[in-house]
Amino acid sequence: MKKFNEDKFAAYLYQLTKNFENPSNDYDEGAYEVLGRICKAFDAAHYEEHDEDSNIN
Repeated sequence: MKKFNEDKFAAYLYQLTKNFENPSNDYDEGAYEVLGRICKAFDAAHYEEHDEDSNIN
């Protein structure tokens, strides 16, 4: 199984948020809001201490 690359994922999320930063319709506005929540959750999860059994690194 391939290893999860946090740096690539973070860069991908950053680029997605930049793409939707100035929403032109309701769909883009919703996408930007959801991406923002994902980024905040990812950022918080990234710095939390996890059990060794956890799949999230």
